[in-house]
Amino acid sequence: MEFLKNIPFIFVAFLLFLFVLNMRYRKTNRQQQETEDAFWERERLANATRKQDISNLPYITIPKEIIPSNLPTDSVKTLENLSQQQILNLTGKTNTDLKLEYGVANLEFLSACDERFIDLVNALLDCSKDLLDANRSNEAKQLLEYAVSIQADAKPLYLRLAKLYLEEGNPSAIDSLIASANELNSLSKDGIVADLKSLNA
Repeated sequence: MEFLKNIPFIFVAFLLFLFVLNMRYRKTNRQQQETEDAFWERERLANATRKQDISNLPYITIPKEIIPSNLPTDSVKTLENLSQQQILNLTGKTNTDLKLEYGVANLEFLSACDERFIDLVNALLDCSKDLLDANRSNEAKQLLEYAVSIQADAKPLYLRLAKLYLEEGNPSAIDSLIASANELNSLSKDGIVADLKSLNA
């Protein structure tokens, strides 16, 4: 009988629960719709942006002196090939960002430049390993320091360079690596910084 007395309260509580649930559902849907509307508005503006001058963008130059000699590997060949092409580090920028900033007509070219940057980072990673395997640690260090200077965001590059600093008895140099990693415009930034700090603890 006590249960029957509580039925009105349970019913009201259930209705209240449904009301709150419905309000949250509508709020979530509204927020999702606003996000979607904002995205498509940015896309509309991006697709209407006129072509901009991109001749003065910070194109990456690969110094000839960092490309290893007497190392017949695919990674060296890739570096030599990339040194003749235009490269841009556009990490963190979406296609919409690029169209808004430089115009839709430049998107294909900029995307190609960004893809070459990814190829460059991978080549630097592979080539530094090839150099270390050949007991050419000084050249590997120079290559890795160049990778950091162009804001490559591959964690193995930073950790490999940090370990070289430790091996040569220069742990304080890891502080500069941490500072460089903190400047990255990449989702991998926090992981790189955390791992570097653990090495330098």
